[in-house]
Amino acid sequence: MLATTTGKKCGAVRALGAERVVDREQEDFVAVAREVTAGRGVDVILDLVGAAYAARHAECLAVLGRHVVVGLVGGAKAEIDLGRLLQKRHSLLGLVMRSRPLHDRIAVVERFRRTWLERLSDGRLRPIVDSTFPLAEAARAHEHMEKNENVGKIVLRVERG
Repeated sequence: MLATTTGKKCGAVRALGAERVVDREQEDFVAVAREVTAGRGVDVILDLVGAAYAARHAECLAVLGRHVVVGLVGGAKAEIDLGRLLQKRHSLLGLVMRSRPLHDRIAVVERFRRTWLERLSDGRLRPIVDSTFPLAEAARAHEHMEKNENVGKIVLRVERG
């Protein structure tokens, strides 16, 4: 697995199991993708950024590669080379829960419950929590996220009582 991130996060991403971590501020991830795949390209890109890297991601994909967009922190509007998409038979998929109909969201949650909840409960699957803030410090938690310093989820703790 090839992963891209920035300087301070490289070690954490490597510890999570990435075979090759690219510091996108120091290396050209397209060149690295070509190098590690002997020019073939990668099969799947899980894209948390969106528009800012859409064209570069397309350069990384192998024939029949899939580009799965799940986040838009780098913008929502991108120019797409449809000729490349057709020639290499790429798939571009967008996945988000928010815009799905209620019955779809219920089905996803039910599938998660059946497949993954037990693994969370018994420890086989562990969420990566970067930090926890009291709800009263939500602004500070948001600042932490805006600085892109987190590796994992930021949790807001709600006090009972």
